[in-house]
Order: sequence, then structure tokens, then C-alpha cells
Amino acid sequence: MMMMTIMTTMTTTMTPSNYYTYILKCGDKNKKITYYTGFSINIKRRILQHYNKTGAKYTKDKEILSWVYYIFNTRSEALREEKRIKKLSPTEKEEMMEEVFVNDEWDWNIIDELDNRGFS
Repeated sequence: MMMMTIMTTMTTTMTPSNYYTYILKCGDKNKKITYYTGFSINIKRRILQHYNKTGAKYTKDKEILSWVYYIFNTRSEALREEKRIKKLSPTEKEEMMEEVFVNDEWDWNIIDELDNRGFS
């Protein structure tokens, strides 16, 4: 898989209208599956950071296999959900990811954007 670095900028005066909690399904060199849960105000930028290995120390040596995100109106709701998800078992996290996919709540524009930049 070819990796490319995508540079993005964000204005500090921007007030986010949405807050996101996301789950990354990761694979390591030993084929072990793990899950990373995070929070962001700019989901496109944050997912690209993880793919570019600049997102978080934990994901730098992992392959991102799939991901989902949830949209919230307030920061506190998103952070509360992040904390709740982090306490779940790997099986429960996988079930959450499957529910989002089955319910077709994916943002296909983000998927297309990643695919067009070589992240397929």
C-alpha cells in the first residue's frame, strides 16, 4: 500500500459545528487486531493523520483496516462517548462498527477522498 502525506490546515478561529468520536480497527505486524478510539473536530483531517502515521503514537506502527465515526452536537457528548467506547471489549467495539456499516451511515465522500489519494 502506498502512503502519501497530505497537508491540511485548519483556522484556529473556526468554531466546529460538529464533534466526532471515532473508532479505528487496526492490525499490527503480528496480525493482531486492536481498536483505537479518539475524538476530533475535523474528522477528515484526523483520519488522514492516522493514515499518514502522524495521528497518534499508538497508530504509528499499525495498519488502519477500517474506521467509523459518530457525530455529536457538543464537545461534551463526543468526549463522553469516547470515554464509554474505550471501556468496551474488542468484541463490543467490533459490533459497534458493524452496526454503523450495516445501517449505511458511512460518509462515502470521505471514503472516496481517501481512495482517490491512494488510501484504498
